[in-house]
Amino acid sequence: MPYTTINSGDYIESSWANANVRDQVVTPFSTAGIRNSTITSPVIGMLSTLTTNTVTEGLYEYTSAGTWRLPWNLPWGYVAISALPGSFSFNNTLSFSTSTFTFPAINNRNYLVSFGGEFNNGASVTGVTDTATIHTSASTAGSPVPVSYAGIRASFYNASAQETRSTSFVFTSTSTATQTWKFGAVSNASATNQTFIPQLLIIQDIGPQGAPA
Repeated sequence: MPYTTINSGDYIESSWANANVRDQVVTPFSTAGIRNSTITSPVIGMLSTLTTNTVTEGLYEYTSAGTWRLPWNLPWGYVAISALPGSFSFNNTLSFSTSTFTFPAINNRNYLVSFGGEFNNGASVTGVTDTATIHTSASTAGSPVPVSYAGIRASFYNASAQETRSTSFVFTSTSTATQTWKFGAVSNASATNQTFIPQLLIIQDIGPQGAPA
């Protein structure tokens, strides 16, 4: 079914009206590429649907920023991450997960980040408090760049203890770009290596912070 432009003098039959009026109130396209090549001059507020049979399937609007987006004023839900980083060692010097994780962020959107994991003081470290946070990929031990100061914390008073903690924070994106983050952990006192095991990482788009982007 083509994208239809109505011209003066067009003769209207029921089949034409059904295909070109009824079915184009919200126009379906099998891919975003076909939509973009078909609707070459979209207008603000125009709606279309993608019938991709993938996670991109659904309703899209043409925004005042000149972009096809999911409805801007609604939450968009679960955001896929590249991978959950594995366990890593730390002590009283801030250490980081050996791998990073990424996710796509859109400017002016709020993201609820929930994370958690297990602190393991297998070296029988006691009387210390351990903290884990999320950092940007630019962080180094001497120059930490936390995404948020929200962290998870555990205090150990028994040998070989294991403690699991979780928390959430809101990240507001200021650009449309791939975010690259990593876990960090540090002990307040002990120079003996301990372990942090990431177990939970969920990112959800919870709605707009500003104008469409």
